Order: sequence, then C-alpha cells, then structure tokens
Amino acid sequence: MKQKILIVDDSKFLRQVIKEIVESAGHEVVGCAKDGLEALESYNTNNPNIVLMDITMPNMSGKECLAEILKRNQEAKIVMISALTNSDLEKECMKIGAKGFLSKSMNENPNDFRDAIIETIKKLAA
Repeated sequence: MKQKILIVDDSKFLRQVIKEIVESAGHEVVGCAKDGLEALESYNTNNPNIVLMDITMPNMSGKECLAEILKRNQEAKIVMISALTNSDLEKECMKIGAKGFLSKSMNENPNDFRDAIIETIKKLAA
C-alpha cells in the first residue's frame, strides 16, 4: 500500500537520497523539512502516514519534534534516523514513542540503508 512520507533531515543531500529511496519503493513524499520546526508545520499540513526523522538538527531536535508530534497525535508513526550509534539515544527515542530507529552508518553495504528504510516502511504500513 502506498504510504505518504515526511522526510526530516538538516542535510539537503540526505533528504534527497531518502526521497529517492522512498519514491523508488512506490511511496509518496508529501514533504521535506530541514529541522523540527519545519517538520511540525509540514506534519500538520501534509498529514503523512510515516515520518522519517533525523535526530540531530538545528532549531528543534528530532527528539523534541518526536515528543511534540506525539502530543498532537499519539498514533503518529515516526522513525528516527541518526548517524550517532548510541544505544541510549535509541532507547530514549523508543521510550518517547518512536516506532523505529535506523542508523545512517550502515555504509559497509550502500544498499543496507536503502533496504532498512524500505523494510521499515513496509512493517509500519502493515
């Protein structure tokens, strides 16, 4: 089933990479945001099924934005994406209510990151 996806990352390059991955899997990107503040606005406007969100961003972090979105919609499906491989950070995000956590550093095989995103969307869409 086609999902509406919001992509949030302060890296324009990564937003584009993730957008291409999502679209190649047959899903629709309904918005891209560069920080948590833009993400909140885009979430309210575009009503995505799933949010793929970086943790470390200016203005409002992904963790803060995660909590804010979940205050407004407890059913929100938000997957955190981070270059930081910190299990405490992952646990914190999951405790707040993230539905998943993906590492950007799956770069031993470039397809690992792509496959992880597609698989995560599939699971959340089920």
